[in-house]
Amino acid sequence: MGKATRRGERHLADELRALSESNPRQFHHVWRAHLNSWCGEIVARGRDVRRGRARAALEDVYALLEKAERLLHSMGPEVESQVGAEARAVLKHECAKAVARSTDVWLYQFETDSVQRLMQTQPQSRARG
Repeated sequence: MGKATRRGERHLADELRALSESNPRQFHHVWRAHLNSWCGEIVARGRDVRRGRARAALEDVYALLEKAERLLHSMGPEVESQVGAEARAVLKHECAKAVARSTDVWLYQFETDSVQRLMQTQPQSRARG
């Protein structure tokens, strides 16, 4: 990972952390947009592996999960406790689906897609105390 990539991730983490403190509702909206984008990229990378594209590897599928982990860690424990568990579950599910689709579709199947489940849930409001 290059210096510019680390700088960009650090900048995004700072922006998201500030947004979570100033406007939690908007933070959840922006976070879900990032999560949906990562899910789409995971699907695309898995499809590239299945189609035999040059330089496409199954490790690339899990690279986005690692990026999300770095971002969650950079945002701090408070933000991670709000969105970390759901993000990990959704991204791990998408990674497993992408790997299964590129190797043997019967390895991993669920009735509902994680993006569909993501869209069905609403952000929880924080208790004001």
